[in-house]
Amino acid sequence: MQYYTSVLVLCWLALAALCILVHENNRMRNETKTAFYVTYLTSGDAAPFLAVSVPGTVLTVLLKGTLCGLAAGWVYRLIAKFNTYAAVLAAAVVCPVVNTGVFLLGCLVFFLPTLTEWAAGASVWKFMLFVLVGGNFLFELGFNVVLSPIIVRLLRISKKLR
Repeated sequence: MQYYTSVLVLCWLALAALCILVHENNRMRNETKTAFYVTYLTSGDAAPFLAVSVPGTVLTVLLKGTLCGLAAGWVYRLIAKFNTYAAVLAAAVVCPVVNTGVFLLGCLVFFLPTLTEWAAGASVWKFMLFVLVGGNFLFELGFNVVLSPIIVRLLRISKKLR
């Protein structure tokens, strides 16, 4: 079971990274971005929540993907004026924080009764933090931070090609 969980987490992180890249890509048409978001929404991660509330799932998934990309982009642009590496690192940290925060807010607003059932008598807060988001948050944060130097190098190459 752990193997499948780790594969699922890797896929989820890849989709989150793609969301950021798609949102920040000014060369893509809005129709292409919309198609990507629909694909992202219908991925397997949202399935249990879609069974509970379609509008709640759609809103939560689209908001968390969009807001984490926006927040990471804003942080990068703000700090990049001073130091590119610090900007990439800060954006790498902000992204999972906003993603997880919006997901938790969506859970509270749309899925609290269901999450209480899923927690099976345990604290809903502990269930949300340790079962739903804890491992994913730490993995996504670590993954982003580890990839930061690669992103910096790609940005430098991109600037040289312009």
